[in-house]
Amino acid sequence: MRRAAHILRRIVTIVLVLVLLALAVGAGWWLTHRDQARGWRQAATVAAQLGEVGAAQRVLGVVDDDAGRARLSNPGGLPATTVAPTGGGRHPAIVLLIPNDTTDAELDDIVRVQRALAHAGIAAWALRTPDPGRALGDANDIATLERALDAIRHDRWTRGQRLSIAASGALASQALVASTVPPLRGHVPAVLAVQPVADVQGLVRLAVTGAARRGDGTDAPHPAAPTLRRVAGRAIVEALRTAPGHRSVLEERLLDSVAASDDPISALASAPRALLTPDLARARDVLAARTPAQFDAAWVLLPESIRAQADSRSPLAVAGRIHARVLLAVPRDDARYPAGDAERLARAIDGARLRRTRLLDPGADLPGDASSSELRDALSVSAWWLQRAGA
Repeated sequence: MRRAAHILRRIVTIVLVLVLLALAVGAGWWLTHRDQARGWRQAATVAAQLGEVGAAQRVLGVVDDDAGRARLSNPGGLPATTVAPTGGGRHPAIVLLIPNDTTDAELDDIVRVQRALAHAGIAAWALRTPDPGRALGDANDIATLERALDAIRHDRWTRGQRLSIAASGALASQALVASTVPPLRGHVPAVLAVQPVADVQGLVRLAVTGAARRGDGTDAPHPAAPTLRRVAGRAIVEALRTAPGHRSVLEERLLDSVAASDDPISALASAPRALLTPDLARARDVLAARTPAQFDAAWVLLPESIRAQADSRSPLAVAGRIHARVLLAVPRDDARYPAGDAERLARAIDGARLRRTRLLDPGADLPGDASSSELRDALSVSAWWLQRAGA
């Protein structure tokens, strides 16, 4: 998964900044609805603050640079920075989920994004979250994240006790799931998910076998498998650890050792099967699979409690309960993570929209890699998402 500042900058680029470019190439004739016009102006304001495009200042004029002071807080026990619009009052809220190991330099860039959102009338939060692998499996860490989001929902700057969420990778998956469960159910109007993980089973399957499910359900080799082994391994270990049932001291020690490994999948798969309890032996068989067929056969033999724990953190399994406005964004070059996950989610989530863009590709020239059709499409989809998130 990508570093936080890089991903967040790409998020803002695809969803917000290109709106200004679309206006600059003559798409202003689309401004026929007052709510859409407000959303587009918010996006253009963000673009002006980020300074991505020189034309931004010509469209909007000069914006006060002193506005948008960042404050530190600790909602639900997780560290966060907040930048609210000036003048007091309550505002639409957008929460950016960022990894816990984000550096100070990256945080400076993220605050810049938050200030841009604040200038557009949006209270912007950057919330540091648990390790991505734990976020997909550890019930305690997941509950902590949901408490933090609920605390932000009740913050004095959040209008209507509603918040929208933007995130990438495993954190995007958790954002989608969080929107379906109390206390956030019904209070998350919009989610932006960049390269989301569709389901824990598919993530582990990819890391173990090297095969990814395409959008049509067929399998294909994928180059990202080696880079995902730690995140996937942590996810299955946490599902084992937090599933209901009693575990002995030896089991707990083994799981601690596996979780601490650089490659949890290999650590458990290489353990002697005869020395493991039945549940851990079945988990070992899953992680020792050589082919997708072997993996699938071993997965169904896992205890129901473990499979249910994995499903409960998989947006594909709860897609029918996702009522937020969902924008799924993936690069055209999906070498870092399979685009098939986003494609499957787009089909499963009612009303979701999927966009593949070269602007999320590694090393893309911003905004030079965008075609006129991409700019017009960005105008449409940005307004659609902001109309709900910034309302």
